[in-house]
Amino acid sequence: MIYDVAIIGGGASGVAAAIFLGNANIRTLIIEQEKELVKKVKKTGNGRCNFTNSYYDEDSYRGSKELADSAIKAFNYEDSIKFFNSLGVHVRDVDGYYYPYTNRADTITSAMINGLSDKVDVIIDRIVLKLEDKGDYYHIKTSYKDFDAKKVIVATGGKAGYFFKNNDEQGYNLLKDLGHSITKLQPALTEVYLKAFSNAADFSGIRIRGSVSLVDDISKSAKGEIQLTKKGISGIPVFQISRYLDVNSAVKVNLLAFETEKETVDFLDNSSCKGDRSVYSMLIGLFDERLVKGLIDDDIKELKYGSLTYEEKLEIIANFNFIDRVSGLAGFDKAQVTKGGVKADEIDGLSFKSKLARDVYVIGEALDVDGTCGGYNLQFAFSSAFVAANDIIKELL
Repeated sequence: MIYDVAIIGGGASGVAAAIFLGNANIRTLIIEQEKELVKKVKKTGNGRCNFTNSYYDEDSYRGSKELADSAIKAFNYEDSIKFFNSLGVHVRDVDGYYYPYTNRADTITSAMINGLSDKVDVIIDRIVLKLEDKGDYYHIKTSYKDFDAKKVIVATGGKAGYFFKNNDEQGYNLLKDLGHSITKLQPALTEVYLKAFSNAADFSGIRIRGSVSLVDDISKSAKGEIQLTKKGISGIPVFQISRYLDVNSAVKVNLLAFETEKETVDFLDNSSCKGDRSVYSMLIGLFDERLVKGLIDDDIKELKYGSLTYEEKLEIIANFNFIDRVSGLAGFDKAQVTKGGVKADEIDGLSFKSKLARDVYVIGEALDVDGTCGGYNLQFAFSSAFVAANDIIKELL
C-alpha cells in the first residue's frame, strides 16, 4: 500500500496536519517515536495548555520571522479557536491568552487524538531510519517495518523536552540526508545559570517580581515573576530572553520591589516602622529573608538604617539590581522549545514544502522558528500544519 502522505512525528504539528488531511479524505500515516501522540503538549502551560494568543507583533517569533508571518497570516489565532471548537473544545480567554475551558492540557490532546479520522493510521514507538526517494513515492524505513508514501511531512519537532528517550536529532538527520542545512541548535525558553549570583547562596525556591534584560541590547528585556534557582534564574521573563543568551552574555537582573533603587529607598524612608531598626530588619520586610542574607554583607546588616546617608542606602539597595554573566543555559531536557532548525531559505513559505527534496514538507519546531511564551509555539505548529496540509490537498484532489 502506498499512502498519500506519511507524517514523521506525532506532536502538535504532525497530528494537526493529519486531522486536516484526514478530513479531506487523504490517506495518511503518522509515525511517532514516542509511545503516545502529542505527549509534549500535555506539559505546556504547566499542564493548562495555553495554545494560542490574540496578540501578535514582530517580537512574537524569533528565527525566521518570514516563515512565522506567512503561517500566521494563513491560519491565525481565531482559526485555532475555531479548529478546537470543531473538535469539541470550549475555550477560555484570559487577557488574550487562550486555554481550554477545563484548564487541562489533556483536553487538547484528547480532542486532537479523537479528531483523527479513519483515513489516518498511526504507528507509535517506532523510529524512522531513512527516507528513500523512489521517483513517484518515498520508501520509509523504520525500526518496525517499511512504508511507502507519495508525500512526506517532517514534523519531528526540536530537541526540547525532558521525556524524549531518543533525543538524538533524528528528524534533523533525516533532513540533512535530503540535503537540508540545520542552523545552530540551542535550548530556548529555559533556565539561565549565572556566575556570581549562583555562588552567593542557595536561593532556590524564591519567587520575586522583577525584570531581566540583556546588557548589550536593552530592548531584549522582560518583566514578571522571576524564580530563583540553585544555579541562577528561571520563570517567564527569563525564558523570554534566554534565546538571545550565550555563555558570558551580560544580563541585568532587577529584583527590586520598585523600578529603581531611588524608589525603593524612598519607600523605606517613608516607612512608619523604620525607627531604630537595623538594615537587616528593614530589608526582610521587603525582600525574602534568604535573599537579604545572601546578598548583603554581615557587617552591613547590623547597621542602623536611620544612621545611613541616602547614598549609602542606595548602594545597599543596588545589591538587588545587579549585572551578572551567564555561565550556561539549562539543557534541552529543561527547555520548552528549540532555537534553530532547518534554514528558512530552503523552505517555500507559501507551502512549507522543501526546495531541495521533492514532495517533502517541513513544519513546526523542526524549522528555525521559535516563539515567545504565551501560546505562540503551538500556534505556529498549527499554522504551519494547516499551510502544508492545504497545499497537499490542492495537489492531490
